[in-house]
Amino acid sequence: MTESTVGLAALRPQFRVDVSRAEVAASESHGVAIDATVVAVLRGAYCVEIAGAAHSVAEGSMALIDSGLAFRVNGEGDRITMTMSQSLLSEAVVRHGRQERGPVVFSKPVCTVHEALAASIRRLVLELASHGERRGEALDLVMALVAFDIVGPYSTTDRMERLERSRAGLVDRRLRRSVEFMHDNFHRELSLTEIAEAAYLSEFHFARLFKRITGVTPHTYLAGLRIEQARRLLAATDRSISDVAASVGYQSASHFGKVFRQATGFPPREYRELSRRG
Repeated sequence: MTESTVGLAALRPQFRVDVSRAEVAASESHGVAIDATVVAVLRGAYCVEIAGAAHSVAEGSMALIDSGLAFRVNGEGDRITMTMSQSLLSEAVVRHGRQERGPVVFSKPVCTVHEALAASIRRLVLELASHGERRGEALDLVMALVAFDIVGPYSTTDRMERLERSRAGLVDRRLRRSVEFMHDNFHRELSLTEIAEAAYLSEFHFARLFKRITGVTPHTYLAGLRIEQARRLLAATDRSISDVAASVGYQSASHFGKVFRQATGFPPREYRELSRRG
């Protein structure tokens, strides 16, 4: 990967892509994977912590992170991070001719990037660097191919009772009420007591269960949800930054800007401009 490809990014309705470099080994907190996330290492080596478990990811390998799990990246080199919606993954399952129905989950946390997928990722990087009028449509096609290459050998359709589809997306059935409650009320201050009551659990048992399943505390999950909603508002509307901040539970636009940049790597205004470029 050349210097010119580092820092490329794209935001589309079904996915986000970011090509980045860590010049020196440093820990980066990425919060919660609201969508399924794949971190492929193009050069160097990383440690990717998923729901509290550390995994070594070397050049030519990738970390596969199911939605709803917390992850953190630590290492040095070049990598591409791809977040994919369940709808994109489900479409890839259908293209493979699989008849299963249900949430798509990854079969392993770390896998080697096979030759076909590596070729698709190289094509994706080339399309990210292009500036043609149909860049967005080209990225959609290439990401559909990337999803197809990932779903084939690296995923399964989870029919276990522990996972359910809901308005909030893919959630553990024991936490479904609390997660939906956070999705419905992220715009206001929420106490742990309120969130736990939605799951009919005590604060203590709810907090332990939530952390054990997702790898993060309920309030960390809530913060990730707010940032995800802010991303969507910035990309899809012309609302002011302060209005977006208030809509996702931040009374201070400056505090929101700081939190948003820490979570995404971009200030809100720059993120909006990036999303408009496709």
